[in-house]
Amino acid sequence: MSRLLVKEAETQKEIGDALQIRRKVFVEEQNITEEVELDGKDKEAEHIVAYFNNVPIGCARIRHIDRGVKIERMAVLNEYRGRGFGRFMLNYMLALLKRRYPKERIYLHSQKNVGDFYKKAGFVEKGKIFYEAGIPHVMMVLERKKRLLSIGKMLREWAANLVIGS
Repeated sequence: MSRLLVKEAETQKEIGDALQIRRKVFVEEQNITEEVELDGKDKEAEHIVAYFNNVPIGCARIRHIDRGVKIERMAVLNEYRGRGFGRFMLNYMLALLKRRYPKERIYLHSQKNVGDFYKKAGFVEKGKIFYEAGIPHVMMVLERKKRLLSIGKMLREWAANLVIGS
C-alpha cells in the first residue's frame, strides 16, 4: 500500500530533505540562482516536508511575519506532480495554520502559472503581477470562509490512504 506522510520537519535530515527538493525544483528546474533560493530566512521558518513511500517529494516553509502568515517555497518534484500531493500538502498547512494562527491573514506569493492551484483552495489574487527571481508572481490571500471547506475536502479525499504527522 502506498503511503503519503506530510509533516513538520523536526530534524536536520528532514530540513535537508526539504532544501534538496527546493534545489531540484527552483535551482535546477526553474534556473533560480542558489543565492536567491537560499535567502537566509530558513532559520526563522517552519518547514513542511512530504514523503511518498519514504521518498521526499514535496516541501514548503511557513513564516509568521508582520503582514500575517506567509506560505513560501512550496514545491513538489516534477515526477510527483498532478497526483494530488501538492493539494494535500497545502491542506495540511492550512489546517495547521488555522489551529496555530486562527486570526492571522494567510497569504503567499504564487508563481502566476500556478495561481489556479491556490484559487481552488480558496486563495484570491490581490494586486498586480510582480517579479521575483525573474518569474511573474501574484500575491494571494486565503479567504477565511474557505478554510474549513479545504480541510473537510482533504479529509474526505485522503483519510483512508494516508498518514498525517509523525
